[in-house]
Amino acid sequence: MYAIVKTAAAFLVAALLAAPAAGRVLRATVEVRGMSCPFCAFGVEKRLRKVAGAGGVEVSMNESRATVRAEDGASIDALALPEAVRRAGFTPGPVTVEAEGTVRRDGERWLLVDGEAILRLAVGEEHPELAELLAELARQETPARLRGTLDPAAGDPPLLVAVEPVAER
Repeated sequence: MYAIVKTAAAFLVAALLAAPAAGRVLRATVEVRGMSCPFCAFGVEKRLRKVAGAGGVEVSMNESRATVRAEDGASIDALALPEAVRRAGFTPGPVTVEAEGTVRRDGERWLLVDGEAILRLAVGEEHPELAELLAELARQETPARLRGTLDPAAGDPPLLVAVEPVAER
């Protein structure tokens, strides 16, 4: 009996590790207003490195933005980025994310999900081609990479607006 349980547990762990990650925020870019010197950029970078899932951080003073890349296998807590920018002493602007996952339909809502991470996708009536693409991805259960801007005031789960597909690299 112990051998069966041990084998089943090993199989479950292997299946979970082999499953494609879905709903992962791979990259996030936040506008940083008021950043004007290298020391400022360093302070922003230091705060952003503390955000859950953050791997690499690149701050551009000239473009007034910071880009965070996810650690291998992790998802960036993109909703925490504006607070990290505020804690560094600056005003955050919009957060644009690139996320990867499986598209699902829940009633009238489109979702990019996995067991833990869920992003709602705003698909306006003015973009029927995007709705068709999402429907096809959901039917095929094909992993997708999408880009959009987070709406932090939209509640839980987070809402991704201005959604567009990202070409595979």
